[in-house]
Formats: sequence, structure tokens, C-alpha cells
Amino acid sequence: MNQKHLSLPTRLFRLPMRQSLQAAQEAGARGVQLDLAREINGPDWNATALKELQHYASELGLTLASGWLPLRKALFEDDGLDDRLTLIRHAIQLAGKLRLSTVCLRPGHLPQATENNPATSTSKARKILDEVFSDLTRLADHHGVVLCIIPTADSPQSLKEFTNSITTGRLAIDFDTASFAMQGLSVGEAITSLHEQIGHVTLRDGIRDFQQGGLETPVGEGTIAWPEVIATLEEVQFRGWLMPIRTQGQDPLGDTMNGLAYFRRMLPKG
Repeated sequence: MNQKHLSLPTRLFRLPMRQSLQAAQEAGARGVQLDLAREINGPDWNATALKELQHYASELGLTLASGWLPLRKALFEDDGLDDRLTLIRHAIQLAGKLRLSTVCLRPGHLPQATENNPATSTSKARKILDEVFSDLTRLADHHGVVLCIIPTADSPQSLKEFTNSITTGRLAIDFDTASFAMQGLSVGEAITSLHEQIGHVTLRDGIRDFQQGGLETPVGEGTIAWPEVIATLEEVQFRGWLMPIRTQGQDPLGDTMNGLAYFRRMLPKG
């Protein structure tokens, strides 16, 4: 694992796509994550435009690495579910055309099935989620894309159990390091536990806060022992994409750039 595995989310630049790609390349990233709902969508993005995007990224030495899809509600909530599923299916097809390796989305906190009472709202929500991802992973597998779920305060055990329960295609995890740190968990131990399920890594820092549940911080200001995290990822032979990002604070883009520089210093050149 080296600097060739570092990517950036283009959405943070808030620029036209070509300018965002240039900015990512100048910052030292080797790949980019695309917002499949707001950046690469609409009538302007026909087959020709998609090919031009791929060609331009290649000219810059960038890989179109992954896709990200923001959702307004959890995937087990009935209200508007059909619309959300239509959006996801379109994103998967788009990712296949762009040859993205993964599509990352947040389904909401994973509900746990209750065997003693399958009629509970939690069990019903879990059944919906099982059906949703059985369908979506089948489609993703057809298009050569891996779906990655972003944790929402989920334990490593529940993430492993759920992803392993989907058998129609691979369901992986976008390993958001801050999600585990903000629960007070060892990020290194979580990587070891989930290494077979990890398809993408989001590099965020954070601290456990007993009043608010957890706070995101700039890289290096939280509780994550980054040398241990990088060493553990190397130990489990992870070779996917690593993406630093700051989603909160007064300057998310500046903090993200500082995070990228931090990991470029830590990782060997590729």
C-alpha cells in the first residue's frame, strides 16, 4: 500500500468537473470519488460526455476510483423508498459505465433482526434491508461494481453479520475510521475483524464524546493512532482506495487537503 491508493472526493472542491479533477491531481491524489447524484447526473452526461470524462482523467494520471451517493433517508424507511432505489440503480449503472470499483452509500443504522418476534418494527426494517441489498448487489455484480455501506455507529460484529448475510453479490464496507473512533472502539482491531469485508476506506479522525456520541476532528487531532491503522491495513493486505475527507468544521476542504498531505508523508511513493 502506497500513495497510489490515495483519492479525493471531487465534491469538496465545488468546481466544474474538469477543474475539480485538476485540483485533485495538483494536490497529489491518484484517484477521485465522484458524487453520482449531483456531479455526474442529468441530460448533459450522455455516453460521449462520460467517455470524455474518463479520457480527461486518464490524461491527468487520475483514476475514477469510486462513487458516492447521498441518501436523504434510511433504506429501510418506506417513505419514498422506491425513489431512493431508482436513484441507487441509476448510480450503479453509471458506475459500471465509468468503471468505478465501488459505490459507497449510507443505509442508516443497521436494524437487528429479532427471531423471537419477527413482527417487531426492528425486524420488519431488517427484512426490508435484506431484500433491498439482495436486489442491489445482484445488479451491482452484473455491472462489475461493488456496493459499500458506510457505517452509522454500527459495531464490527453487526457489520460483518449483515454483509455476510447478503449472498446475491458482494456487499462490502466503506470503512469510515471516525465511525469506530467515535464509538470509543479500537480502529486497528475493527480493521482486523472486518478486513475481508472492507472495499473502501474513508480516512476521518474523531473522538468519543459522551454527551454528543462523537465528534469529528481534523486528521491528527482525534484519538486515532494513524501509524497503527496504516500498519494494520498493510498487515491485512488491503489494496483498495484510501480517501481522506473532513465533512464538518469551518474549512472541510482545507482540512481534507491537510489530511491528504499527512498521509502522503506517511505512505511510501508508488
